[in-house]
Amino acid sequence: MRYELVLAPEAIEDLRKLRTHVRAVVRDALETYLRHEPAKTSKSRIKRLRGVRRPQYRLRVEEIRIFYDVSEGAVEVLAIIPKSQAITRHGKPAGVLVGFESEDDWFDYRLENDPRFLQRIESARQSLRSGRGVRLEDIVK
Repeated sequence: MRYELVLAPEAIEDLRKLRTHVRAVVRDALETYLRHEPAKTSKSRIKRLRGVRRPQYRLRVEEIRIFYDVSEGAVEVLAIIPKSQAITRHGKPAGVLVGFESEDDWFDYRLENDPRFLQRIESARQSLRSGRGVRLEDIVK
C-alpha cells in the first residue's frame, strides 16, 4: 500500500532549518522508509514509541529524528529534530547513559517525557486536524 506523506507546518519549518544536503537525505528517507511500510519497525531505524499522547513512531536518519503518526493511508510527520538539539538542557549535555540499552533509547526516553516536545507534537497534530498539512510532493526542494 502506498501511503500519502503529510507534513505538519511545524515539521516543514523543521525541514527548512536543516542544511540543504541534510534536507535531501531526510526527503529520501521519508520516501524510502515511510512511503510503503511506515509501521515496519527495525532494530535501529524505525521504532514504535510508547504512550498515547506521544508520536506513534520515530525514524532515525543519521543524526536526525523524525516523529510521525500513521493513520488510514497517511503518514503524518509531526517533527524533524536534530539529535543534538533534543538531548541538551539550557544548551548543556543533560544526562548520563545509565540503565538504557543504547543512546537512542535514552534519547527517546528524554523526548517522550519532555513537556515542550509533547506540546510541540500536540500543536502539530492540531495543525494536521485543521487541514494545514502539506503533502511531501508539494514542498519545494
